[in-house]
Order: sequence, then C-alpha cells, then structure tokens
Amino acid sequence: MRIRMIDTQSLIKNMRVGQITKMDEKSQEKWRRIGKKRIREQTRREIDQWEDNMTSNKIKITRCESGDWEILEYDGYRDSDHHIDYVDFLRHLGYEVEEVEVSDEEMEGMC
Repeated sequence: MRIRMIDTQSLIKNMRVGQITKMDEKSQEKWRRIGKKRIREQTRREIDQWEDNMTSNKIKITRCESGDWEILEYDGYRDSDHHIDYVDFLRHLGYEVEEVEVSDEEMEGMC
C-alpha cells in the first residue's frame, strides 16, 4: 500500500489555479472505469452462480415397473406414495397454487 503525503500549500495553490478540477475529472473517469469493471465482475459472478444452481437443480422421479408407486426427490424434499402430490411440491418450491375442482364432463371438455 502506498501512502501519499499532501502538501497543503500546494493543494491550496492548485485550487486557486484550477488544476483540482482537472484532477477530479481524471479521478472520476478512473472511478467510472473501476465501477464498470466491478459491475461486469459482479454480473459474471451472478451468472456463474445461476449456472451452478441450475446444474444442481435436478428432480429425480423413481417409478416401479407397474407404475403404482412413485418417489420424487429434490434438494432435501422427498415425496413417495401411490401418487405424488405435485401441488405440495410446487408450494415447497415457493409457488402459490390455486386448486380448482371440476366435474368429469368439464374436465373432458377442457382436454
């Protein structure tokens, strides 16, 4: 780390002459470049994190041959039964789920 000593007399003299504003413009440009570089680095880190999360976001569904038993596993969540409760799983993921019950005839008309 480099420490720079400032001579107050020359600082006051430079302020009178107007050289401080030029130095400030250079400093501002330098900090703009540094800021842009930091933003690019932060964005790259966020993209890398997102890609890492996507590779680890695997849902494993296991079914037996007859199809009468299923196991759903995801990031510590596990559901196993004759029929997986997908509504519960979606709520576990943070989704708001609206359930609507319709008659068989209405369902056939929707499909």
